[in-house]
Amino acid sequence: MGLSKQYPLTNLPGKRSIDYLYYYCHELVHIKAMYGDGEHPEYGEYFPMCSYQHRELHFHYNRFINYLLQAQVWAIDGRFIRGVKCYGYKFTSMYSGQPLKQIVINNCVLSRNLSERKRQIEKEKKEKLEGHQHLINWYLCRGLEIDKSAATKWIEQYKETKLRELDNENISKADQGIKSNKVIDTCEGWKYFLERIDRKALGYSDFTVDEFAGRFHGVLTFLKKELRDFITFRGQKLVSVDIKNCQPYLCTILLEPSFWSHMDSPGASLIKLEEINPRLYSEFSQSSEFSSITLLLSSEASTNSESSISKFRQLVWEGQFYEFLKDTISERFPRLAQRFDSRDKVKKEVLRILNCKNQDASKRYFAPSRFFTRLFPEVARVLSFIKAVDHKHLARILQRVESTLVLGTICRRLTYEQPELPIFTIHDCIVTTVGNEEYVKAVIVDVMESKIGAAPRVKYEYWFPQ
Repeated sequence: MGLSKQYPLTNLPGKRSIDYLYYYCHELVHIKAMYGDGEHPEYGEYFPMCSYQHRELHFHYNRFINYLLQAQVWAIDGRFIRGVKCYGYKFTSMYSGQPLKQIVINNCVLSRNLSERKRQIEKEKKEKLEGHQHLINWYLCRGLEIDKSAATKWIEQYKETKLRELDNENISKADQGIKSNKVIDTCEGWKYFLERIDRKALGYSDFTVDEFAGRFHGVLTFLKKELRDFITFRGQKLVSVDIKNCQPYLCTILLEPSFWSHMDSPGASLIKLEEINPRLYSEFSQSSEFSSITLLLSSEASTNSESSISKFRQLVWEGQFYEFLKDTISERFPRLAQRFDSRDKVKKEVLRILNCKNQDASKRYFAPSRFFTRLFPEVARVLSFIKAVDHKHLARILQRVESTLVLGTICRRLTYEQPELPIFTIHDCIVTTVGNEEYVKAVIVDVMESKIGAAPRVKYEYWFPQ
């Protein structure tokens, strides 16, 4: 590292101390690469690195971290809550936007400790991820293969295109530098995982389950969608079986009175909040908003065929919701048409409508949210009640419904019925080998219909290089 002249390494403990600096930087690169869009869901632009993970490598680990901070290689978020939140770190702008390169560690003590630590981490992560072993096994069996050369070429072309677009943007040099660094860092993160797939080097440390909503994250969720076309499984092409307009579809269960009832309540066997998140149910059920939701959904308005709830259900279940919203908004609000002129844009706008803070709905940019409220007033009121205490509650509930059904029910059933069938997940979609998509679709439809109350619309996306 060229820093050693300005910031001498002599104050650091032990021999070959620079190897510890390399290692900690590698760890931050690894953690950052696990979030393909460059943002951590809770830490934002910073990424957690907890002290207990590094104490076993060197008793004075904090001296290496302080060196990286003082030398302005890293920045720290300065927020630590014992037992709740680790410090978050990020590379400073001077050290962002740099291509990654492999470095051989020559410190024998560190190499030995890393080997032992890796075994310990793998053991700990295996125990922590025990409930997802039926998914992880297909990654660890070394069957995933990638056309690394073609994928790397695609990344370089993507990077060049994005950087050219930034050159043409009317923004300050400082903002352009920040955005350019983010593009390069994201691309380098993709390359990092391409390398791990190619070398068959995946381990338990490459997987995580977020505490926010129980979503399982594997290497396929880290990579950009287009890069999946270069991946096969033991020479077989892959296909993803995807639930169409999944978030609006899952929203329909929130409009069922039974979703908010006790587990032991008689009636429908649809999924319930208490089943998927007992803690949130316990907290939320004591609030006035909970009473407002149950009162609204038990009223005549929720069962009336002319109500906005019935209209919303029908559009979603028939797979027409995105198209209806696109056409209606484009017709009545021409100035917003550009934000709804493609299906991908509509999906982004719908997520913004669903998840925006209640107080933000009055802002000019969130005009589509206000229009959604006019179109579906009862639906909007239910969503507003859910977000009143914490606007993240809606996303937390929907993603928990998704993970409970996809990971906990559908994938377990697939594994039980067809143990030799390769399956991977990317949140609400299930990936398998071509030729098995009809079977996977049948199981998805059967489970979802029994737990949500209506069969979902399902589509196939075949992973072939274009």
